[in-house]
Amino acid sequence: ILDVMAAARARLACLSPLFGMGRACIVYNGGIRWMSSQASFWTIKAITLNANGQSTLKSMRLPLGAPSGPHGIGALSKIIPLDGLILRETPGDYLFDWHVAPRRQFIVNLDAAVDVQLSDGTATRLAAGELFYVEDITGQGH
Repeated sequence: ILDVMAAARARLACLSPLFGMGRACIVYNGGIRWMSSQASFWTIKAITLNANGQSTLKSMRLPLGAPSGPHGIGALSKIIPLDGLILRETPGDYLFDWHVAPRRQFIVNLDAAVDVQLSDGTATRLAAGELFYVEDITGQGH
């Protein structure tokens, strides 16, 4: 069982998963899942488009370099260029109808998991604290 300070440190590490404390992690309501810094890549879920114009779930691999640095802070990715950061708050009963992503974007739900239905018929649960990527900006949506 994690104490409050340990849980807070874990959440901070997960907010910076590619360099936090030498390990990448996912914090979710049931606990923490740590990923080894020895991995050569970090795998995240990606909602993308299939050949039929349907949103589908794939894996995206983010390459990591060898652990390095004067303090051994772990394996790092290259800088991922981003245009900006958007923060959004939604009510607990939030339900959004079928839509496409407004832009290609990384998303982290900080406080709760979300169940996503994809137009190819599959569904997935995206855990609180889990980094994922959406790029289904056209097509039938999710």
